[in-house]
Amino acid sequence: MDDEIGKLEQIMALKNGKGIQYLIDTASKILGNPISMHDMDYKFIACTENVVIDDPLWNELITSGVYSSESLKFFKNEDLIDAVANTQTITILTSNKLKYDRLFGKIFNEDNIAVANVSMLVCNMPLEDDYPVVWEAFCKILSREIGKSEFYQRYGQIYQNTIIRKLIDGSIEDKGLYSGHVANIYHGLKEYCYLIVLDIMQPDPDYTVRKYFLDLLKLRKCAFKYTTYSKYIIIIMSSDNATLDLKDSFNSLRNLFEQNDVYMGISSRFENLFKLQKYYAEAVNALTYGLESNRNMRIFLYDEIKPSF
Repeated sequence: MDDEIGKLEQIMALKNGKGIQYLIDTASKILGNPISMHDMDYKFIACTENVVIDDPLWNELITSGVYSSESLKFFKNEDLIDAVANTQTITILTSNKLKYDRLFGKIFNEDNIAVANVSMLVCNMPLEDDYPVVWEAFCKILSREIGKSEFYQRYGQIYQNTIIRKLIDGSIEDKGLYSGHVANIYHGLKEYCYLIVLDIMQPDPDYTVRKYFLDLLKLRKCAFKYTTYSKYIIIIMSSDNATLDLKDSFNSLRNLFEQNDVYMGISSRFENLFKLQKYYAEAVNALTYGLESNRNMRIFLYDEIKPSF
């Protein structure tokens, strides 16, 4: 137990600002096992330096710089992607087809968007009881280091935008390969979700008004998810309550909506992001019908107009 407390204290003593490589190399010495890190596109970021390991997945990532499509299928077939999808931060990845287990962790940027995954290969020192606590502490330190990077702020937003747009497009054919990615969109959302399309009716050829509203909404409603799609700002909002006064949720922005000629369509409540294409269509239908029937209102709910469809 004293040894484990010592490991936690050593991890907690790691200093941010010295870079990812420093943190990984130092944590590897403390924990006795090599560590690797890759981004959400399965591309190599960093690993423990100067180690030789008889693990094909480790060697593929380090030598080629990315996991192959065959490796991704292996992750799916061995339920490793689902294991990642079902954890908030850390988990242990195991497979009878792998020689070594992996202690896995998600790394987030300052916007609380997952931007990287980090794994410790359990090949030298066995896992002990308090390793998960120590590992989670290390992941938080690594997230703080990532959070200082403008690159990973931009990368996280691009990554999140890409997944949400794929869900709206309905272009995800193999859900098993994307369960982890979609779980990252769920991160920070509550049980009941709504999709919102926000349309700015005034001329905005250089998208400055749209960008202004997007940034404003992120500041005021920071727990939601945002992107753009077609001509709309897309918002995924959520609540713990099955019933919600959706119009009241945006009352504080009413004056801004009127000044800038902004209208919103809101889908029915849902829980499954893989059905986002359906709820995007609902939100657009609500907005279209609302604008045709009542331009005096700014917010239109699909649940109020769906008998018309």
